[in-house]
Amino acid sequence: MLTYRCTKKLLDRWRERPVEPSPTSTTRLGDWFGTLLFDKPRHLALFVAHRTLLPVVVEAAPIGRLAERHREGLREVLRALRIPAAAIEAELAEMEPVAFAKTNDRVRGGTMNDFIRMLPYGLGRAASLLEESLQLAKAPCGPIGMESPDDFTKEVFGVPRLRLV
Repeated sequence: MLTYRCTKKLLDRWRERPVEPSPTSTTRLGDWFGTLLFDKPRHLALFVAHRTLLPVVVEAAPIGRLAERHREGLREVLRALRIPAAAIEAELAEMEPVAFAKTNDRVRGGTMNDFIRMLPYGLGRAASLLEESLQLAKAPCGPIGMESPDDFTKEVFGVPRLRLV
C-alpha cells in the first residue's frame, strides 16, 4: 500500500481527491511526497520518499500514467544505487494499491523546495531525468542527519556503503 502525499497543484492536475484519514504506506521508503515542476516546454513531477528523502524526477505528462512513470523512475534510481533486483521488485510490488492525500509534513515539503531550488542548476546539463534524480540524491539533508538520500536508501535496503578512508 502506498500513499502519495501531494501538493494541491499536483492533486488538482492528477484529478485525485485526498482521503482522510490517510493510510500509512507499507513500503520500506514510506509515503511519497509529490509536486509539479514547470520546465518549459516540459512538465515534470518531483517525488520524495518520506523515510530517506530519495528524490525521483519524472515527466508529468500524460498525467494518467504518472504513478507508472514514478514507479519506473524509482526502479531506475534504485538500480543505479545497486539495490538488489529482488528488493527493488518487492518495493515496487508493495506500492499497490495507491491512496492520495495532502502533504502533511513541513520538513518533507521543505526538502522538496530545496531540491526544486537545486534543479535549475542541473536541468539541461544532465543527460537524463535519472541523472537529475541521482544528483539530487547526493545532497546532504538535515532531516536525515546530514546524510545523503542515496546513502540512507542503501542503508535501508541493507546495501553496504563504500567508505573512503
